[in-house]
Amino acid sequence: MAFRDLMRTLLRRWYVVLAALLCGAALTFSFAQDRGVFTTRTAITFMYPNASALDRYNGIGDSSVISFVAAIAQEINDGAPPKTYAADSAPYWGAGVRDGVLVTLPNEGTQWLAIYRHAQIDIQIVDPSYAQVEATQEKLIDEVFRVADQRQADAGIPKQARIVPIVEPLTTHILQASSNRTALVLAGGGMAIAALLVGGWAAVMLDRLLRHHRTRVRHATETVAPEATMKEATV
Repeated sequence: MAFRDLMRTLLRRWYVVLAALLCGAALTFSFAQDRGVFTTRTAITFMYPNASALDRYNGIGDSSVISFVAAIAQEINDGAPPKTYAADSAPYWGAGVRDGVLVTLPNEGTQWLAIYRHAQIDIQIVDPSYAQVEATQEKLIDEVFRVADQRQADAGIPKQARIVPIVEPLTTHILQASSNRTALVLAGGGMAIAALLVGGWAAVMLDRLLRHHRTRVRHATETVAPEATMKEATV
């Protein structure tokens, strides 16, 4: 279809394009009312008893401690291994999640080959409600502490010799992830382009269907007319 024919079709079926634009505007307005989500990435590190983060050998890089931490994360995940993404620094809400929990270990590898070098559990929580994120955060932190203590108790390790989980204080903050004005403008422009494309396609399809229908009706009328004339002549 030539550009001139396309423009004629769009002008002839302007109401289809207008309907698509109105739908796109309604969706854009609805999305713009969304205040975003609340999220947190809480880090819990595991160290030898009586060790500190400044100590050279505090257990954070110990392979046996890392394996122990991975087992805890798997239990928190109901027996499933920790999920991995292409970039460990990518936020959980960046994957489009609006309500979910992700319990992982810091991965220095890739999603196909995970490399864990730190005895640390990262708890990522996403939810539209601040209170829900806060409650889930407290619940999971308590669960990590409980599982760590229970596993070591089951192994018969004395309390004074057990690996200690420590919540990193700066990671407990709950942040709000929402779109800024620039993102809203870009989203609105993208939605407008998408609505024009969809409306244009729908207008062309409708025009073809209507023209095809008129052609069939005209052919049927032209076929019936001679037969009627022949019958009249016979009578």
